[in-house]
Amino acid sequence: MSEYIQNDAYKQEKLKEIIKSLHDGKSVDSVKKEFAALIKNVSP
Repeated sequence: MSEYIQNDAYKQEKLKEIIKSLHDGKSVDSVKKEFAALIKNVSP
């Protein structure tokens, strides 16, 4: 069970990094693949 918690925390941090990079001026197209990979196995 702890591996799921750690994975969730990792995904949250990666999402924060993606959002911060967008705020810093990075284009949406440049982070789209990273975001898609991040949410690939996320259930609704």
